[in-house]
Amino acid sequence: MGKIKGLIRKSGGKIVNRDQVAKLFDAIPDGSWLIEVNSSSKRSNKQNAYYWAAVIAVTRLNMIDMGYNGITADQVHDFFKGKFNSAELVNPETGELIAMVPQSTTGMNKEQFMEYIEKIAQWSAEWLQVSIPMPNQQYDMPY
Repeated sequence: MGKIKGLIRKSGGKIVNRDQVAKLFDAIPDGSWLIEVNSSSKRSNKQNAYYWAAVIAVTRLNMIDMGYNGITADQVHDFFKGKFNSAELVNPETGELIAMVPQSTTGMNKEQFMEYIEKIAQWSAEWLQVSIPMPNQQYDMPY
């Protein structure tokens, strides 16, 4: 069985959508299950702007310098989604891994998005020998 997702709302120390949470748990078949709780706080507009203006732009320019002429910002973004934000596509009958499928970054919360950016920054340092500027760091783009 795949993931079951639902939203739990809490206010004043109490769950305020108990009926929805009960339905969520009713949908789970008998057995043992690991439950993971993540914040649903979406990434901020500032995080998204930083991602495109710094992370993607700096990486793209360095990839062009390495000979990847014509690579677009969207292609760099797709590359990183494939490398750092993919889900396994598994044959349910055999358990065989069919492919890794890039996932959208849109649904990431703030913490998940920062972890994603940190992976990109580490990869960029190792493979491109480039440092991605931090959000509060001034960086002069070479044009």
